[in-house]
Amino acid sequence: LSRNDFRGPAFKDVDMGLFKDFRIRESLKVQFRAEAFNLFNRVNLYNPIGDLGSPQFGQSTAAFPAREFQLGLKILF
Repeated sequence: LSRNDFRGPAFKDVDMGLFKDFRIRESLKVQFRAEAFNLFNRVNLYNPIGDLGSPQFGQSTAAFPAREFQLGLKILF
């Protein structure tokens, strides 16, 4: 192989966040947050092992984390 010819798999990721503010009083506000990381749960592999002496040469042995959701509530005053 020539230099920089060995490449890993493509990385595709969609993150999304939704925020909604609720005004309780003039100086008090509550914010609800919902966030999703890797929304479509696509498998993203790490780069393959590039060591020619390794028996696992060219194999991806790990993946990035799967879909993750988080919710939050924030009080702003």
